[in-house]
Amino acid sequence: MNYWTIKPLYYGFTSGRTESRIDWEFPWIGFYLTDGKRKILCDTGVKDGFFIDNKSPFGNPSEGDETHVREALNKAGVAPEEIDIVIYTHFHWDHAGNCHLFPQATHVFQDQEWKEMVDPLPSMKFLTVYDQRVIPELEKLTCQRVAGDLAYLDGLELFHVPGHSRGGQCLRVNTREGTYIIAGDLFHTYFLAYPNWDDWTRRDGTKTKLHPDVKNYLTQAFLVTIYDHYAWYESQYRILGMVSSPKFLLPGHDASILGKTYG
Repeated sequence: MNYWTIKPLYYGFTSGRTESRIDWEFPWIGFYLTDGKRKILCDTGVKDGFFIDNKSPFGNPSEGDETHVREALNKAGVAPEEIDIVIYTHFHWDHAGNCHLFPQATHVFQDQEWKEMVDPLPSMKFLTVYDQRVIPELEKLTCQRVAGDLAYLDGLELFHVPGHSRGGQCLRVNTREGTYIIAGDLFHTYFLAYPNWDDWTRRDGTKTKLHPDVKNYLTQAFLVTIYDHYAWYESQYRILGMVSSPKFLLPGHDASILGKTYG
């Protein structure tokens, strides 16, 4: 059996304030995986120029660009040119902006996700969820489209989880500690997976209790990005059935997983 290690990477953040003036923030996150031979990157952060005046399309103070990705990889001890494979949980702008940094890699994604990015639904255009500047860049790279679930490498499986996007996928990763799920935005944070979850970690590592106003505000914000709620819940039930405990679930935007190595 092959064993991998997983290191979450900090790619920047977005922040804001609820109507009751309670501050919130969450990070953009990628993942570096290695089995000692192959080097894999999951998701590539925000592309240069996407934020205008350090604000997201929704007006929130935000940071994230190519420099953040390079710095995160440097801290993980790997150079962009060393990455063998890039796997995309989905193609939304905060997850797929820097494919051009990895010209030697094979870029892996669901076929349905590619089709959605190339020809998005009108509601997806309204939400500005895709940064279509990456399309011609990906077309120049070595890409591998997959369709549905796939035992991709020894100890590394891909699972198609539609809902947040049409072609979203999770990674199931075997480590010496157990089997982890890299959830992408099927679960942005732990409280979406576990409704009674009330821990909150800021990107500086400080911990507090999750304020109900923040939980309600972010839940509504996350729900807006779901293109198919029926598929989303079905995918959630499926993935949670694979997770033996919350320890083995790695959400797409939860700061509590930063600064750690799993496996």
